[in-house]
Amino acid sequence: MKRLLYIVLAALGLSLMWACNSYKVIPDRELAQIFHDAMLVNAYLNMHNDFKLDSLNIYAPIFAEYGYTTEDVQYTINNFSRRKSIRLSDVAEYMISLLEQESSALADQVNRQDTIENVAARRFTRTILSDTTIVIAKDEDSVR
Repeated sequence: MKRLLYIVLAALGLSLMWACNSYKVIPDRELAQIFHDAMLVNAYLNMHNDFKLDSLNIYAPIFAEYGYTTEDVQYTINNFSRRKSIRLSDVAEYMISLLEQESSALADQVNRQDTIENVAARRFTRTILSDTTIVIAKDEDSVR
């Protein structure tokens, strides 16, 4: 009986060790959000070419923010070829929709700010014009 108990405990221990070492499969929506963040980092780095960083150093903190490692992301992407229910392009389309939503929200904020600045500029211009002390003489007065 003790021997059976030891075998079961050993098997359980080995299975727990194996489970801890296995890679996590990232859910599709979360993978799209990770891609979204990576695209924003790429856009920022393309605008500021003075950064010379290794891509793993760039993306590892993004993965860690979501609780994953680089190996987890690689495993998940490699796993897409085995899955029939969803394609990687579906995840990319969701990421693109996230970027478009963010872009339209930022465009709305820019439009509001431009409107506020234009209204302020018009009022400021009116005030300056009404406060000027330039007097234009009539042609008749200037002749004499």
